[in-house]
Amino acid sequence: MLLAALAPAIVDRHWPETPAMRVAAMNNLSGRVDRFIVRMGDHNIREMRKLFDLLNSGLMKGLTTGIWSDWDEADNKDIQRFLNDWKHSRFALFNSAYNALSDIIGFAWYSDPTHTKGLGYAGPPAHAIESLPQFQNMSPTAEGRS
Repeated sequence: MLLAALAPAIVDRHWPETPAMRVAAMNNLSGRVDRFIVRMGDHNIREMRKLFDLLNSGLMKGLTTGIWSDWDEADNKDIQRFLNDWKHSRFALFNSAYNALSDIIGFAWYSDPTHTKGLGYAGPPAHAIESLPQFQNMSPTAEGRS
């Protein structure tokens, strides 16, 4: 639910318009996010787990984001407001959390060539793909991951 609520706000105008396309995009994105996080290393995985726990804990989520409803009931404008608040917060913890969420979701979305065809973005440079484990085997069937 969390990823399904955050992705349209982060991807914004590039998020698909039709319900069928949104479902397909969400299925693809969730797998790409999972594969990306797995490659981040144990420390970063633990930190992401803490962030996801915070954002899925009713009271703490409400206090830190201002969103008291469940994620699947949250309004996209409220989600964008909370993300903007965290982005521009005077607290480094919120800035870092915003950066983690937007970077991971943005990377998972825009590293998929089907989402960048019309943007004039040819994809990550070859040297980055070859040297960074986050770029390795991002396809859904790579190494048996799905």
